[in-house]
Amino acid sequence: MREKNGFTLLLYTAGLLGFIYIILNTDHIHIADSIPVVLLIILMDLFPVKMLSGDDFSGGIIGFMILLLGFGVETALMGIYLSTAIYFLKSSRWKASNIPFFRFISTVGMYALCMTITYISIRYLGNASVYIKSALGALIFETLNILLIAGIYKTVSGTNFLENVHFKIKETVTPVLLCTVIVPYFLIHISENQIVYETVYTSFFLIFIILFSRGFLREAKLRKSSSEEFIRLCEFRQSRPSHGHGSRLGIIAEYVLSKKGYTGRNKSELLMSAILHDIGKVLVSSHVLNKRGALSLSEEKEYQSHSEKGAEIILNITGNKEVADWIRYHHERYDGKGYPSGLKGGEIPLGSRIIALCNELDHLMLQYTNDEHVFQKVRELSGKALDPILVNVLDAAAIRSIRSQFVYHEVHEESGNEAEYSGSAGEAFIGNTNLFKYFAEEQRLSGAPTMDLAHQIAHLAEHSLQTGHTFHEVLQENGKTYETHFYPEQSQVSIVMTDITAAIRYRDMLHENMMRSYKDVIETLSNNKVNICLTKEEVNDQLGTFIASMDVNNKADVGLSRSFVAGYYTDQQDAKRLMHIKLAVSEGVTNLIKHAVGGEISLYDKQGTLQIFITDRGSGIPLHELPKTVLIPGYSSKRSLGKGFALIHASTDHISLHTNGKGTSLLLEFNRIFSGSGAAASGQDNQLTISSPNQAAFNL
Repeated sequence: MREKNGFTLLLYTAGLLGFIYIILNTDHIHIADSIPVVLLIILMDLFPVKMLSGDDFSGGIIGFMILLLGFGVETALMGIYLSTAIYFLKSSRWKASNIPFFRFISTVGMYALCMTITYISIRYLGNASVYIKSALGALIFETLNILLIAGIYKTVSGTNFLENVHFKIKETVTPVLLCTVIVPYFLIHISENQIVYETVYTSFFLIFIILFSRGFLREAKLRKSSSEEFIRLCEFRQSRPSHGHGSRLGIIAEYVLSKKGYTGRNKSELLMSAILHDIGKVLVSSHVLNKRGALSLSEEKEYQSHSEKGAEIILNITGNKEVADWIRYHHERYDGKGYPSGLKGGEIPLGSRIIALCNELDHLMLQYTNDEHVFQKVRELSGKALDPILVNVLDAAAIRSIRSQFVYHEVHEESGNEAEYSGSAGEAFIGNTNLFKYFAEEQRLSGAPTMDLAHQIAHLAEHSLQTGHTFHEVLQENGKTYETHFYPEQSQVSIVMTDITAAIRYRDMLHENMMRSYKDVIETLSNNKVNICLTKEEVNDQLGTFIASMDVNNKADVGLSRSFVAGYYTDQQDAKRLMHIKLAVSEGVTNLIKHAVGGEISLYDKQGTLQIFITDRGSGIPLHELPKTVLIPGYSSKRSLGKGFALIHASTDHISLHTNGKGTSLLLEFNRIFSGSGAAASGQDNQLTISSPNQAAFNL
């Protein structure tokens, strides 16, 4: 960042010349008459109004126009110098020694140029109405100020000169209207007897606007804190370093936007997007988010889907496609090697590029404590992963300033004793390892295993060559499991395939042993009302005669599933029993939608017992959560979601449950529901009760 350059030196010179001009023309300055107005300007500078973009608007322009039109350009320049000095003194915590002299003189020089050109322009209006002079003067002053500030950012940090200028010019409507209304009224009544009265009157008017602005700011802060709290709860599903990531990104984004001079109308939305950028991870399996070591190709695709899932969530909440796209593309790279669409350079939305910079900076600051080193790492990514113009906004001092606003917890490496097997113990879990070569030109695989497996390997090898990425995937064939790594070279791929069948069996054995332990505890404590099944087949073996089923994918299916089940309940007069059935179904399906990516509800009749079978394709209930999930009222396997399994437990006669990393199967049973030969035998009559979702709604 080059604070001192040709442009800022020009402004610095203008500031010095303006000061000399004031000294030489002190006789033309109406000091006593202008004191109330100068105090009004200082008040407006100390308590600025918040614009919709989140930027501060100082009502000082009103005072400047009063001084210019009422007392002359010399008095107006004096007001500029005094108010700017007070503003810098406040920014320096009321210590004059802390005021950056070059920046102060350059700033007053900028305002002095704006005021001088405004004065010359107004003189050409001659005897025009004071309303026209006030409106035109405010418009010229504010427009010049915007252009000069854009020039400062261009020469200091390399920001595009016209970036966000159109948004700022739109916001000149506010000061122009205020000046058109207030300044003429003030000038009409400007006499020695009324100037104090009119200043007080105008102050009350502006204080009302300030109070309104404070209310707007409180609402904005409440919205931001709500977003931070929501994303904080979502981050509990992830590993510890991710905790607080969203909140930190909000702070970093606010700093970067301030340094960049971003004042677009969507500034507050961009800050919210930075905080919520990873909201899509709530729909990614926990084992993928928390897995130690490299992800397989399929796991990597699932992880990468979080940006598009997050965009869909934000689009459903806000209805704003531009904001949703910021979330969708925040993992795109400036060189075009990102995801999900491989956008490049300016094709990536500016909001996404800003979030990407903040995201990378947070990860680097978490990993390294030396701010100079962090800055060098960011510079290395400039033009590759990150927008070089945005990177130019930062320096080591800026990173130190950001770090001072929150505490990073040092990340310690995991103990090697937990991650590694020793000697022969490790060898017991690893089978043979084989090396293959895939030749792209010949489309040939050397040392090929079976044909089916060779076809899968060749397809993945082609993908490795096309992307140039090293990855691994887990392949299965004939009861065996292989971890297969792909290493692309120029025209061939080296493939290392290791038999991990024994390790998988050992893992499954541990899972089954733990399930057996929980099975004994839960069945004993629930008086055998809850049955934990070790396999999905064990649940399926309990099913009676199939009646009907429906898919469950979204919130609308909760009501439809209640109606679906109620349509097969033969005794509609037993309202209490029907309520218990609907309650259990509603809770089971609601948890399915919240915790999984889709599923199914099916009905069975087993000798007069109604069986409601709910299955999903989620990540399952963690084993250590099972006793609490099943037995503690109000508890859920994911924080703050649903009233939990205990409500279902209280409504049903018997429950069977199986869960693993691929999904959960839940069988709810209600005794003595069907009479005679059961619903299956009279299925035609029952099916008429719920022949369509619309008809089913009348049973609620």
